[in-house]
Amino acid sequence: MISNRLSKFYKDDCVYWEVTGMDGFGNPVFNPGVQLKVLWNTNEKLIVNDLGETIKPESVLFTSQKMGNGDYLFKGLLTDLTSTQLLEPKATGNRILATAESHSLLSVLDVLYEVYL
Repeated sequence: MISNRLSKFYKDDCVYWEVTGMDGFGNPVFNPGVQLKVLWNTNEKLIVNDLGETIKPESVLFTSQKMGNGDYLFKGLLTDLTSTQLLEPKATGNRILATAESHSLLSVLDVLYEVYL
């Protein structure tokens, strides 16, 4: 849940699909897309992903919602998407490449996630 202290910084709308597992063919299965507020920025730094590879993702976003590698995000509103797009995040959204957890400078109770796309 977004803390009141952090929510004022989240100005961008996005749709988030969480991977819940794999189907019988090895394709990801997703929870339905949900609307979130985040802070979405252009990324300027290199990071090391979970595989130990150095990469330069296009975007970084900050959120109070825990997200995982392989989940998908779309910058915009649920109402921007067709019913087909809502069911196919891989065709619409950006795959999360790496995530990092840190604490807000405001409080150790406010968890802030960095998400790289």
